[in-house]
Amino acid sequence: MFLLARLTAFMFLLVSTSLWAAGPLAIELKSEKVTTVMVLGKPEERREAAKAVKPSELIEYRANYKNTSAKELRGVQAVLPIPSGMTIDLNSAKPLPVQASTDGRQFYPVPLTRQVRAADGQLKTVNVPLSEYRALRWSLGVLAAGASRDVVLRARVNAN
Repeated sequence: MFLLARLTAFMFLLVSTSLWAAGPLAIELKSEKVTTVMVLGKPEERREAAKAVKPSELIEYRANYKNTSAKELRGVQAVLPIPSGMTIDLNSAKPLPVQASTDGRQFYPVPLTRQVRAADGQLKTVNVPLSEYRALRWSLGVLAAGASRDVVLRARVNAN
């Protein structure tokens, strides 16, 4: 059975914890503001609910996908939209591998690239800026009855 769970970008930005049910798949999304403080001379991360965000703040999104049925689910895919005004930290995306999209519909392996015409008329392959990514997708495969998996992504609020 092929399942594709989507969260809306509106909910993604405004809600610090939310629970959705898509048939036998329950999805819990948490968004937390991540700050680094020095404790005894060592950096330590602190987290708090991301109820409101400011430019340059780092937000961690964690979505838990849980199979609430008595049967295994196959082909489970987790999709996290990325609101405009955010730049993802691609190195924070877990688990690997992950695919990305600039339109939320077509997904490709990361990093995304595109062809641009250089000043000399030649086509050149360049990386798509991370600020243009609009969604990430993970293929979670099979979720046994009662099992759950997390996907994680960090993004920074753009300064402009």
